[in-house]
Amino acid sequence: MNVWEAIDLPTDPVPGSPGELRTMVAQLRRRTAYARRLANRLQAVSAGSHRMRLRGDFAVVFRQGLSELPGEAAKIASAYAACADILHDFETLTDQTRATTRSILSRAVQADMQYRSLLAQFCVLIGPVPPGRPVWRGLDPEFALALTINRDPVARQVAWRIGTQAQHWELQRQHSSNSIRRVLEQYSLAERRCVELIQLAIPQVESLPDAWDHRLPRYERRDLRRTGQRDRLYRRRLFAGPDDKNHFIKDRMGAWRTDDGRLRDSKQYVHDDNKPPRGELSERAVSGHLYRLTASGNSLQEAAVRKLAKMSKTYKRLRDLAWDREIAPVVTRLGAGLAMHRFSADKLTALLARARPHLSNQEYVRLATEGRRFLRLQRRVNQTSERLGSAGGSVVVARDFSDARPLTGATYERGTAGNLDRTLYRRGSFIAIEEKGGRAGLGQAQAPDPRKPNSPEVTVEQGSALYLRKQLEQDSKLGPVLRENPELWSEIQSAITNGGRGSIRYLLVRTNDDCEITVREFVIDPDKLRRGSIRLVR
Repeated sequence: MNVWEAIDLPTDPVPGSPGELRTMVAQLRRRTAYARRLANRLQAVSAGSHRMRLRGDFAVVFRQGLSELPGEAAKIASAYAACADILHDFETLTDQTRATTRSILSRAVQADMQYRSLLAQFCVLIGPVPPGRPVWRGLDPEFALALTINRDPVARQVAWRIGTQAQHWELQRQHSSNSIRRVLEQYSLAERRCVELIQLAIPQVESLPDAWDHRLPRYERRDLRRTGQRDRLYRRRLFAGPDDKNHFIKDRMGAWRTDDGRLRDSKQYVHDDNKPPRGELSERAVSGHLYRLTASGNSLQEAAVRKLAKMSKTYKRLRDLAWDREIAPVVTRLGAGLAMHRFSADKLTALLARARPHLSNQEYVRLATEGRRFLRLQRRVNQTSERLGSAGGSVVVARDFSDARPLTGATYERGTAGNLDRTLYRRGSFIAIEEKGGRAGLGQAQAPDPRKPNSPEVTVEQGSALYLRKQLEQDSKLGPVLRENPELWSEIQSAITNGGRGSIRYLLVRTNDDCEITVREFVIDPDKLRRGSIRLVR
């Protein structure tokens, strides 16, 4: 028997061996020492860089980078040390929690064994009792007397005694169960706090996977030569670089393409920040400044994020269960080759038609019912993700732009194609925000290029300068707002046309199911934006 069932838990609530955290702490301590030695060595190299006699265009850049390396290594050493201290404190708490829960568990197991023994005696006396999962817990004096109402006084006396003792031990078991749950609640809070502290200790990385870092050196067309070959995955032209390896134009230096188009470095396959998009993009979004928030405060906006994140997790769990238990077995059985993330109403219709000869009437009806249920849950997942992204935007607005005037967009308002999700105006600065929930990617649109006025529209990525320019001139939600307030329109038009740096800000706010909010500011190319020729919508 699983002893944790005695307190209605499926498994050990504090899993893992006692030495796991100690091993992790020891590893972090060793890495701290190594990083500090590395920082000292880099400091020595940097101090002697004047003896290298560097010449050429990149000499200044190289010296500057070399001077920054010791500080960066020291940051890593400090991060390792902080994480080790945090985990050490959490290790101590984990050991205390594990000892406390096992002490309480021993009392709960004893109470449970006593109750089961008394229940067995009662069954011998009056016959079987209602079945339970895993054991029926309703034996008490009143129930015992009710079942022996037609028995002789001696039997009733014995039943009453058994019921009284069973009630006593059941109350003891429940008390132990509640005690463990209170301990685990405190442990869970400490665990979340440990994660937050570790996240704060880790140096921030100023890039996101859905837009490249503009500071990385990249291959331009002039750096590459034709090979006459295409990769097998994207069917894109492969070019040879100075390293005699294959590359796409705009690939970052230090990585290369395999024959199947995947990006790797000297050790492993790496994240592809230059993956060919759907169709040919003329302009992509460029990543700028980034910072992160956690919706753990008491504000209404942060409470909304936590609520929606919990809903999102629930809907995803139900959707995944519906797929794994009901749809995936049929797909595997038929060899249909359907993926969950691509499943749609049309594919359900096709699957039902294909499965009809192979399923009984009951199986067919169940597949149809569960398939429609899966699609409803998928819609709920998408809707909740959109609302989560909007709620994260509200947290950022309340924190960083509380004095700005809202123009369009609000919490729970679903974004629409052809519009900016949220717009604000603050003292000569127009602020546009794109809000994403979960792993939603950046969209695409057709937009004119002001540098080529007589050319057809080009495909651009959400977050790019050409995309923003198009929305400023055509946003169907912003137009009516400014039409009702001509003075505000004139003020914003002047800020866009004549303003300096900071007069136009374009942000991406992404919120995930763990209540983590990432805010990234897009880098807008002024030559592509051509702010002087923008005619603000109204």
